[in-house]
Amino acid sequence: MDMCGWPQGGWIFVYCGPMYSGKTLRLVLDAAYYEHYAGYKVQVFKHGLDAERYSIDSLDSHTGIKHPAVAVYDSSQIRALIEPETRVIIIDEANFFDEGLPVLVRWLADEGRLVIVGGLDMDSFGTPFGPMPDLLAMADQVVKCHAACDFCGRPATYTWRRPNAPQDQVLVGGKSLFKAACRTCYRTQGQEKGKIS
Repeated sequence: MDMCGWPQGGWIFVYCGPMYSGKTLRLVLDAAYYEHYAGYKVQVFKHGLDAERYSIDSLDSHTGIKHPAVAVYDSSQIRALIEPETRVIIIDEANFFDEGLPVLVRWLADEGRLVIVGGLDMDSFGTPFGPMPDLLAMADQVVKCHAACDFCGRPATYTWRRPNAPQDQVLVGGKSLFKAACRTCYRTQGQEKGKIS
């Protein structure tokens, strides 16, 4: 590995976990580290749907810490924007992207670049979300992030959705629609409200 922590042959790093688990904050901090301290050319992307919650031109963590980013809607847009001198590519909200994202991520890593991805590994129904299963399978390193359960305070690995919310898999929103939940509260809160079988 080189001094910044990834092999010269490239590396895929994935942060996954429920909402409010600090995935975007970690991406922001990674971008700042590789750009300002390691001195690499870094490009940061996020899915355009995230712009409905926050700004269109930055990664915005729930803590308020942010970093400039480019909002795109599919993996082909990312590929078209990659600059030759870029060494680190950061992609947030990977769960919203198309099935071409894992192919792109592998290609970027095969070129010797560090690719850091963040996304929900499961949707609020507890099923794998978008291209995340493929990204997790091909990753060289995975960090499963945990939130604090909004019901009991224990470590949370699920995203719970309010039962009166729309039932589409892709639904953009914040605390008014979603909560972090531990396994027990995810099950019991769902059963009590008829949301999760």
